[in-house]
Amino acid sequence: QHLKDLTENSLGDASKALLEALSSFFNEIVLSGNVPDGLCPIFYGGSLLALSKPDGGVRPIAIGCTLRRLAGKICMRRMKDKCVSLFYPSQLGVGTPLGAEIAIHCCRTYIGQNAHSNKVVLKVDFSNAFNSVRRDKILQNVKKYSPELFPFVYQAYAKPSFLQFGDKKLLSR
Repeated sequence: QHLKDLTENSLGDASKALLEALSSFFNEIVLSGNVPDGLCPIFYGGSLLALSKPDGGVRPIAIGCTLRRLAGKICMRRMKDKCVSLFYPSQLGVGTPLGAEIAIHCCRTYIGQNAHSNKVVLKVDFSNAFNSVRRDKILQNVKKYSPELFPFVYQAYAKPSFLQFGDKKLLSR
């Protein structure tokens, strides 16, 4: 929100200068994979927050660097059409506006039609699928299907980053 406020048109030349600086930063540094090596573990890392689960366990929540998160949003905006062609119809949550809502309405319609006929609906909830995928495989697929993103994704995932929890520093691998 701070960046949105600072780049309002009503601020005139100052907001234009900030937008130009941010644009250069993202295009020439972050998305090109040119974040200095010493900063990568911090820039691509995050802060951890521990939330209590109903069963007494702990759910770690990682909060990433705002500028890194914005770079990810820029990438996804640029890749919107490509994501649809890569993922649709198997994955409706990426690149398909209101994709999850469409899937829910389709299921409701299916269940509601011919209510007396035999039907089966299976809902599968994978637990933390991201951490079950090897980083080298992620990098291979990004290079193959979205080479324009590879410098950014490589820099983010080729080496461990820091996850900060209080005064403790964990490596995200």
